[in-house]
Amino acid sequence: MFSSDLNHFLRLWTYFTDPDPTGGQVNYLSRVEAQETGLAYVQGDNKTVLRVDSSTNLPLGVPRNSCVVPFINRLGGRPDESDAIINFLS
Repeated sequence: MFSSDLNHFLRLWTYFTDPDPTGGQVNYLSRVEAQETGLAYVQGDNKTVLRVDSSTNLPLGVPRNSCVVPFINRLGGRPDESDAIINFLS
């Protein structure tokens, strides 16, 4: 389905990098920044992970790094054949 380069899947997404539209204390990272900081990666079992930094202790008022993808680009084929299965874990 995808290139043998597992990180190819991460490049299919459009990363939201604008200020938080709700005025929250969050710093949305680009794909490159998210990968460099370990917030976006492909696990050994080929599962893609997108997460928020939940381990850094931040002073009050300092935004927390996160990555978010508001939509996925079409993966190929007809629109009804371009599905991705996503599990959201907390």
